[in-house]
Amino acid sequence: NKKELKTIVNEASSNGMKVSAHCHSLKGMNNCIDAGFSSIEHGTFIDKKTSQRMVEKKVSLVPTLLVHQFLYEHGFPAWDNYATEKTEKLKEIVKVHKENISVAYEEGVNILMGTDSGVISHGHNLEELTHLVDIGMSPEEAIASGTVKAAEYLGQDNLGFVKENHVADLILVNSNPLDDISVLSDNDNILNVLQDGDVLK
Repeated sequence: NKKELKTIVNEASSNGMKVSAHCHSLKGMNNCIDAGFSSIEHGTFIDKKTSQRMVEKKVSLVPTLLVHQFLYEHGFPAWDNYATEKTEKLKEIVKVHKENISVAYEEGVNILMGTDSGVISHGHNLEELTHLVDIGMSPEEAIASGTVKAAEYLGQDNLGFVKENHVADLILVNSNPLDDISVLSDNDNILNVLQDGDVLK
């Protein structure tokens, strides 16, 4: 209930922390916005009015577009007894989710990159950038959503930029992702990986 949600936010705030919620429905999203949550993950059925409220309240959105698309294309885990039923529904959900996130973007919601990996296998994370470009973001905006914008959301002022006195986590790729964002989702295109200044690849 709303009282419990507000209590969660108050406790987190007293410890200098933000609160995020996994929400698909409008009711869930609006309850969390009312309670003072800092971000919504998924936002599958977000609409224009809720998008406008998120802008007003400075609530960020992590759409995780990849997860529905990936599950639709590759299927659910073998242990999932409802896999067939859910796969049938996913085709429409994928379409609606992208349409709705496009509306949120057009309304100016702060969109951050996230993938819900764990539900799907790791290693596909950067495919999310292609989905963000598909909903209208420029490649530069999509990359920023997972770097500088994510760092800003987390209150980290030494991440997200390639500049002096910032954490040196970098990748070098064989072509310009601003021309084709999908190059980042193929490991064969990644020439070098640096973490905290150390060359790992």
